[in-house]
Amino acid sequence: MDAKEFLKPDWKKFILPVILLIIYIFLVNYYSQIGNVLDEFVCDQMTLATKSHEVAASNDTEAKEEFMKEAGELSDKIKESTERLDIDNILPTHNFMKSINPFMPVPCEFDSTKFCMHYSSQESYDCVKSYIDSRPESEPVLVALSVQKKYKKLSLITHILNVIFLFTEGYLVSVLIILGYKKGKEKIKIQSLT
Repeated sequence: MDAKEFLKPDWKKFILPVILLIIYIFLVNYYSQIGNVLDEFVCDQMTLATKSHEVAASNDTEAKEEFMKEAGELSDKIKESTERLDIDNILPTHNFMKSINPFMPVPCEFDSTKFCMHYSSQESYDCVKSYIDSRPESEPVLVALSVQKKYKKLSLITHILNVIFLFTEGYLVSVLIILGYKKGKEKIKIQSLT
């Protein structure tokens, strides 16, 4: 395959790049939905977590009952909002895209990689950060939002660079597949003639 044929546009060379771009758009949309759910509930969770320490320290049974009621209501709201997000089924696609695109802007909420981005708002990040900073270091804190990295919102430039990378990668793989197919076809043709 010469350079002319390599650069010559052919619809077959664009199938894989288009599939990769569709998967990328699907994942970014999914990550944004996770960010929206976190934005909706994370500050309430941190407020409730702070309140739980206060209620646990007091002997007021009425306050404990009120707290349990609030916690149950918040838990029900979170469950209702997250039922549509099927995280277990998205993980294989997430892992696949991470393996073929090392620059994939995965959510820091999922994965604390070098290129992770925050899909939740700065306000949610600040709620979690202030809660963690207010807790003693000896006390383990489990939250759904990673604050290990400085807040970094997903940008248009990141999207553009990822689209270019995925398109180029898909195009090159398509060209290699077509080249292998043509070479195999020529080999079979030569063997059948002899």
